[in-house]
Amino acid sequence: MRQKSAVALHWFDPFGSKDFHDLVAYPAIVQGHRILFWDQEPVYKDSAKVFFDQFCKIYRTRRRPNYHTTLTLVTSECDSKDVQWLQDTYKIENIAHYFFHGWAALDWYRGYNHSYLGQPWMQRSFDKLYICPNNIVSGNRQHRLSLLHEFSQRGLLSDGMMSFPATCPYSGQSVQELMRDHGWNLPTSISLPLIIDTQKNHAHDSHKIDFWDEAMRCFSHVVTETVYVSDRIHLTEKTFKPIVLQQPFLLISAKHSLAYLRRYGFKTFDCIWDESYDNLDDDKRISAIADICQQIQQWSPTQMRQAQERAWPIIKHNFEWFYGDFQQVLWKETQQMIEQW
Repeated sequence: MRQKSAVALHWFDPFGSKDFHDLVAYPAIVQGHRILFWDQEPVYKDSAKVFFDQFCKIYRTRRRPNYHTTLTLVTSECDSKDVQWLQDTYKIENIAHYFFHGWAALDWYRGYNHSYLGQPWMQRSFDKLYICPNNIVSGNRQHRLSLLHEFSQRGLLSDGMMSFPATCPYSGQSVQELMRDHGWNLPTSISLPLIIDTQKNHAHDSHKIDFWDEAMRCFSHVVTETVYVSDRIHLTEKTFKPIVLQQPFLLISAKHSLAYLRRYGFKTFDCIWDESYDNLDDDKRISAIADICQQIQQWSPTQMRQAQERAWPIIKHNFEWFYGDFQQVLWKETQQMIEQW
């Protein structure tokens, strides 16, 4: 008897895995429409090839007459050459996109709008320019090394609160070794690790925010996103932390990431600094953000207060939007994606 065409969902468990052995399939079907959610992590050609060679061997090989299966790949990134390469190489019928990490942030940061963990923005006084959590600093996240080098060269580290490991927890390589690979040397006055909390470093706890006291002292939040190279946009929960903390933010991410965020109803901070860095190429964006931090470094108390006042309407909008209509925007996007299936 010929089996009716069916739909199976595939996703990874545990969260963040890209290992074929961590793939979940539900329900079990022989043929039909398979929808694969590669939405937690970016698609990188090398690791994706290892996975898809196994996936296609099991789920896409014609094993009997009239066997047929179609595949939809769901990602959380747009404008990605690696995703296009996957589609072309493995003859994937459909590519879909939705803002997975927007949903994750709404889940992980729920309830903070009803807490008293932070001071109201206009009541804050600042003794630091920025807060900047970092954890993994090698591989595809080596732009964080560039940030550390740029900020150390400009004397910006002492005026901010940055966390940075002495050894990358992912690769096991020392930061000194990784920096030397780029031809950089940290000043001997900088002792790693850098931490933003005197008791323990919480930078790796993406699913929660627990450096509230430190953030209240910092005028801005320098977000070092997972993806920096400009051929893809992949924003994560990191971008939403300053929104929940009610801070202006500078986004170290792929080119046009600020514009992407504005598509979802958020506002950014061109009223207090030059956001043209969002349009610059990879080798210029970090330097442009360091320029902004140096400008803030020179502000008088009056200029700081004026910037605080100009930032407030945007901070208020973003906070209320995140805990308000943002979910409806995400839901509409998700429904439109599902309707295409």
